[in-house]
Amino acid sequence: MSDRVADIVIVAKSATTALREMTERCLASLRASEPALLFEVIVVETQPGAAVYAGTQPVRPEPEPLNYNRYLNAGIAACQTDIVVCCNNDLIFHPGWLTAHLLAFATNPQIGCLSSLDPAQLSPGLSQGLYEGYLVNRELFQWCIAFRRSALRQLGPLDEQFQFYGADDALGWQMQRLGVRHALNPASSVTHLARQTHGTLPPAVRAEMTTRQDRRIVREAAVQERVVSQLGTVMPGSPFGVAGMP
Repeated sequence: MSDRVADIVIVAKSATTALREMTERCLASLRASEPALLFEVIVVETQPGAAVYAGTQPVRPEPEPLNYNRYLNAGIAACQTDIVVCCNNDLIFHPGWLTAHLLAFATNPQIGCLSSLDPAQLSPGLSQGLYEGYLVNRELFQWCIAFRRSALRQLGPLDEQFQFYGADDALGWQMQRLGVRHALNPASSVTHLARQTHGTLPPAVRAEMTTRQDRRIVREAAVQERVVSQLGTVMPGSPFGVAGMP
């Protein structure tokens, strides 16, 4: 374990051949992206009866009801390293993405969590340095987010109040309440395919877990902003926002 630099938690639902192939491509790009680094891959498989992915450690939580942060918590519980990265399975990892996070953590001891950036979203103003903040789809991208072990101890279990949309906002609010500093690291490049598993949900359930959560998220953001303001733990200028696409 001492030579491992990180544990990588990937949430998967291998309900169809296409989804399984997507996860296989994700894992292949992960292994190819950092050939010089040793890390453990933990796949949180939410499809009952699905086969284990070769070369990974399987975790099988109770699949229902769907709750993204509960799945991450199950994966985190199996981790042992000082750096834990939580990921979707609809990702393509680019060379050096993890090295960039390790360097950022080493040179910025005040930072507890780092988000990767999809290169399609890279602008000239985001070409260098870290960008602190908690706004979903601006600084915070939960589809690939790295934690120090010390930050995870400070946070405790990730907030499970939202099942799907809103899970990223809940994590941002939790970090602000507890004073865990987060930053976007544009040097860590990971492509997010987005919305690849939405079709596994029945239409009514999908709507309830996604777009119908918007008003609840906005209401909860107002509550959390007051709480954080009273606690005085939020970094100045850190805005609150509503959920994007998991």
